[in-house]
Amino acid sequence: MDFSNNLYIGFISIFDCNPRYFETKSFQIFYKKTMLEKLEVAFHESLHFAFFEYCDKFIEIKSKKLNYNSGKLWELSEIFNVIILNQKEFHDILKREEKLFYPDLSNKLIVIKKVWNESCNDMKNFIIKSLDIL
Repeated sequence: MDFSNNLYIGFISIFDCNPRYFETKSFQIFYKKTMLEKLEVAFHESLHFAFFEYCDKFIEIKSKKLNYNSGKLWELSEIFNVIILNQKEFHDILKREEKLFYPDLSNKLIVIKKVWNESCNDMKNFIIKSLDIL
């Protein structure tokens, strides 16, 4: 699925918290971040939007009462971002490793990364297996 035509909006903010708003596909970026840090936030938040849009289209998340801000789907979205943003293509742009913002997900990252490697780019299979594990 191609998300390149989707419009996601980033706003510069005086608050250092970078919230995102799914209903408007917008997010905030703290104005004191470096340009690379701002780019990383833009990639990170845009990837969340694309991930959740994919799930809405191909995974029955509503019937499982999964939501974007807490629980298994949210956890998977954070882990997914770390996996994707540490791919060579993103690493070459961002010039640093993407860190997991939530230390309590560290053990889950190890397990889900294995599922990613075994899924051979089958996104739907990856998401379904990962949600079952989480």
